[in-house]
Amino acid sequence: GKITLTYWNFGGLARPIRMLLDYVGADWSNSTYVHGEEAEKWAADKAAKTGPFAMFANLPELKVGDHCMYEHDAILTAIAWKHDEKLFGADQQAQAAHNLIFSAVVKVKDAVLQNVFKPSTTEERAKIVEDNKVFQQIEKWLDGKKFLCGDNITLADFYFDTMWFGARIAAKDTCEAKFPNIQKWYTTFNAEEKIAKHRASDKYLKPFLPPVAALNSDE
Repeated sequence: GKITLTYWNFGGLARPIRMLLDYVGADWSNSTYVHGEEAEKWAADKAAKTGPFAMFANLPELKVGDHCMYEHDAILTAIAWKHDEKLFGADQQAQAAHNLIFSAVVKVKDAVLQNVFKPSTTEERAKIVEDNKVFQQIEKWLDGKKFLCGDNITLADFYFDTMWFGARIAAKDTCEAKFPNIQKWYTTFNAEEKIAKHRASDKYLKPFLPPVAALNSDE
């Protein structure tokens, strides 16, 4: 059925989902609510939702035909299963690595997207990034690797890309100075043909955070 991804009119948690949909070659469209102006409209639409998952209604929302799915992680996983199971690892060893790394990078979401933007000074934000245990682990893990699970892109790369993108907004200098392996991986991942093509398209929505955010990015 027709695929529609609904979110607010910026990148946010929908950023890796949009990127993944284009990467796997899905035929899909963006649907957005204007942040700060259409909260009531979304609330009314949410209240009117039906179906087995209606009680979980939230943004982002992935609609395939008449069926809706919610929750960022669940949507990413569903897309990968449907379109390319190798996104969970090309072989048994890569799959084991993916399960571990994906579980680790999921822990970064709250630290990056909720905590790192709270401090008012650059020094405080930089310390949150520098002291993050998962960033430290991934920095060591990536030594000698092209992507998070070896030579092939996996779902973990899409997830971590957005977490690192957010960290760079908050403390770019620290990211580049303290985590060279992650920064190299980030540059390599975003230079991949399908990823670069998506980021140059009108389906890649900017800015990353709501327009009212004190820290933001139009990259």
